[in-house]
Amino acid sequence: MLFADSATQLKKRLAEVKKRLKEHNFTLNDDKCIQCTDSLNFLGYVFSKDGLKPDESLVMKINETNSPKNLKELSHFLGMVNYFGKFIPKFSEICKPLYQLKASDKFCWTEECTKSFSTLKNCLVNAPVLQPFSLEKESVLSTDASQNSLGAVLTQDDHGSSDLHFKEIIPYRGQIQ
Repeated sequence: MLFADSATQLKKRLAEVKKRLKEHNFTLNDDKCIQCTDSLNFLGYVFSKDGLKPDESLVMKINETNSPKNLKELSHFLGMVNYFGKFIPKFSEICKPLYQLKASDKFCWTEECTKSFSTLKNCLVNAPVLQPFSLEKESVLSTDASQNSLGAVLTQDDHGSSDLHFKEIIPYRGQIQ
């Protein structure tokens, strides 16, 4: 995916990419290429000049999902929301009751599960747009660590609302000092 501030700059970048691909014996089928578009739906995401967001049709399917009635339905739901987990702040904390239920021997849907289920769906419907990193904006790096992992979130303020730009949990083997 190529981005540019102008049509001229985009044409130059596209020509350079095609040149490099040709140098390495790769060719593009122009009939299968999407060029000069404001947004692109791909693998459940919408890429645009504004950033990255979940595809609304998939979010609506998740939002219309009824509460799971068994472990198979719960696993299916968790798989769907996990795919968009990067858009949900404190995702693992919100999912905790559902993962505890999934790990148990009996399927016993509780009020805590209902709250988790509803919160996940609501967070997806109101998901933030993950924006491209900008050197012009002020950045804030928030970190956290435990005995088993390190975590970091890089945010940039965009007109009063912090939008998530990068989130990574890094498994760590050994002692954190």
